[in-house]
Amino acid sequence: EKWLAAAIDKFGASLMVRDEEVFHDLALAMFQNGKVEQAETRLRISLQLNPDFAKGWNNLGCCLASKMNLHDGARAVR
Repeated sequence: EKWLAAAIDKFGASLMVRDEEVFHDLALAMFQNGKVEQAETRLRISLQLNPDFAKGWNNLGCCLASKMNLHDGARAVR
């Protein structure tokens, strides 16, 4: 996570990643390190890139549920 965050800080907008898996994997690292809000943001980006990305919807549901937002969490995994 630190290396990817450093790359984003250094290269900013020139780091054009269009793969939902990259944002998903970064979100998992953030979630596991207690950065739930940042993880949610990255998961939503992955889903904008691919609205049919099942892993993204599943993990967004888990992320929302961890924030005690059970209603939205349940909707995300449907």
